[in-house]
Amino acid sequence: MKKLSLVGLLFLLASCSGGSKVAATVNGEPIYFKELDEAAKSELQKIDSQLYEVRRNVLDSVIEDKLLQKAAKDKGVTVEELLKQEVENKTAVPAEEEMKAMYEARKQKDSEPFETVKDDLRNYLLRQRQQMQRHQFLANLQKDAKIEVKLEAPRVEVAEGNSPSKGPENAPVKIIEFSDYECPFCGRARPTVNQIINTYGEKVRYTFRDFPLSFHKESFKAHEACHCAGDQNKYW
Repeated sequence: MKKLSLVGLLFLLASCSGGSKVAATVNGEPIYFKELDEAAKSELQKIDSQLYEVRRNVLDSVIEDKLLQKAAKDKGVTVEELLKQEVENKTAVPAEEEMKAMYEARKQKDSEPFETVKDDLRNYLLRQRQQMQRHQFLANLQKDAKIEVKLEAPRVEVAEGNSPSKGPENAPVKIIEFSDYECPFCGRARPTVNQIINTYGEKVRYTFRDFPLSFHKESFKAHEACHCAGDQNKYW
């Protein structure tokens, strides 16, 4: 129900929003949908992402169904028979040694005896292996098929502004990083960013945008100091 309600809401929003349409009037003064869209931009972007995720999940499922139907037709069997041949029959039944090893690795003081949970462990491992075998089988079908996905993920335009940048303005790849000098997680990304810049050189335009977090008490001054350095042409 949640998915259906969400999809219904998304399509309702999409059909109702129009730049020149009037959403309401106040003392004869119109309020346009475009004003609402601008005021709710961040929330609408979240909805766009949710709509994409719903569509993408459904699309993946439909693609899998079509691949399975074609493969089954080519073999002259039903989809159920095909999956039995390619997944169930090709999945090895877990050996008792594997189940015991798993049991011992997860055993606790109040755990039930191995013999009591053995069947559950077997079923669990078997399901895992079948899922992996199914995934591999579908991956092979996709590799041999001609699939062209035209569904695009929503994109958000982000401007460089007056932030420090390096690399040509017409570079084919543009990276805009929002970062905090006092954030340890931002620091972990630095080696990767440097590697990209060093590896691809003039193919990359890199921009650093300030994103100091309020709970990092030294961060604001650190960013301010960097811009002071920038005023002296020593930012980087």
